[in-house]
Amino acid sequence: VNLSVGRRAGALKRVRTPSPALLRCRVRCLAASPARACPFGLEGTQRGECTQGVGLMAAQEQALWQPDKAADACTRCGGAFGFTNRKHHCRKCGFIFCDACSSYTVPLPLRLGYGTTPQRVCNDCLAVLAPARAAMEDEVTGLQQYLRSGTTCTYLKPLVDLAEIEDAPDEKRGGVKCSLSVRLENKELVLRTVPIKTPMLNLDSDQRRELVLNFLTSLKHPFIVPIRRISYWKEKGQFVVIREFAGKGSLRDVYFQVPASCRISQKHTVLDQAGCRAPLSEIATCGRHLLEALCFLQSCGYPFPHLHTGNVLLFGRSYCLTDLENSLTGIRPMYTSYLAHPSRDKHHEVVCLGLVLYELATGRTPSLTADHLDLQNSDIPPPLLEVLLSVFPPKAGTPPSVTLADLLQNPFFAKVKLCSPYFPRCPSGFAVDKHVAPLLAQVSAHLCDNMRGVRVDVNAK
Repeated sequence: VNLSVGRRAGALKRVRTPSPALLRCRVRCLAASPARACPFGLEGTQRGECTQGVGLMAAQEQALWQPDKAADACTRCGGAFGFTNRKHHCRKCGFIFCDACSSYTVPLPLRLGYGTTPQRVCNDCLAVLAPARAAMEDEVTGLQQYLRSGTTCTYLKPLVDLAEIEDAPDEKRGGVKCSLSVRLENKELVLRTVPIKTPMLNLDSDQRRELVLNFLTSLKHPFIVPIRRISYWKEKGQFVVIREFAGKGSLRDVYFQVPASCRISQKHTVLDQAGCRAPLSEIATCGRHLLEALCFLQSCGYPFPHLHTGNVLLFGRSYCLTDLENSLTGIRPMYTSYLAHPSRDKHHEVVCLGLVLYELATGRTPSLTADHLDLQNSDIPPPLLEVLLSVFPPKAGTPPSVTLADLLQNPFFAKVKLCSPYFPRCPSGFAVDKHVAPLLAQVSAHLCDNMRGVRVDVNAK
């Protein structure tokens, strides 16, 4: 499968130097063209003022190009430009380089506005883009081999657009390494790999491994996306999870209008652009569905501090939790900075739910470095504001005054009529295996220890 990543797939290729006749034509065109304003504010920039590494500058949109007259030497190597050493713009960072320092082309993210055609980039930007994409290509290839060796799934395509991968996965947050579209029993499903970051799980024992995998597949609720199949990839130390494909995407995808090609790569990031505000009735419906799912998990003794808008998928009229396996793997929750506060040790799910409701009401992603949500002077409707103030009291450091059960009885959520279930419920009389309960207690303790580690870092600052 040609995924167009790395030298092996031909995505990185040297740019042919223009002929002398074409260069002379370009010189005449440049001489006749009007001078452009300098958006960089670099008029009079002298050689050497631009430091090596500016090509690493992140672009949230198509980069403004440095004017030709603002550079008389290559930004990277300092070589003087002349008739034989032409100027070239890096399409990723916008700065000017010589041909030797910008001789490769790669596909760039669609949001930069260059389409799918490979574009010229400088060596510094290439050094960031190429390794991450090559690593993803290796991951996809390894997963294909894994599928052929032990499952009945048919590989369809990667769900991660390789052109959207601009950096290595965030190891602290345990960003998903790879997601594939697969076919099982004539139905398109999603396969994702999840790295296991805690030795506490210890799945080398066949009995323990079977116990854990059976428990995860047994968690069935109308507002939880069920795990169709899950296996342990011992060589990689990862879970391989197969579940339903959500064509609509997640809450984040819908209200922030995230393109399908970016949904996986931007799942665990703060979005700079403002999203659409959800109607109050939809916020109440979403909150009711999530509360039902969280209360079910709480009754099973299963902690889930990984709730955020990227982990809520839309199926019909149902808002469903997904990625339940994250709690067992030791992956750090997205909203760790909020959960690390000592007053919230026993309120992780309540805090995460409050952040989801805030994001839907304001169209803004909460900061991932703050530890308190300031609701003063907000234009959130009064019924929802009252709920959020019970989760995030005005005084910083004060614990939430409500539990999941309290919120479920709140009139704002209680008045919502539940829709027909999209997914099946656990059979009546369902109970957690007695051998699983001690493991869940260890998982909960490990998550709290993880939070305490972050808390120490925050206090040190």
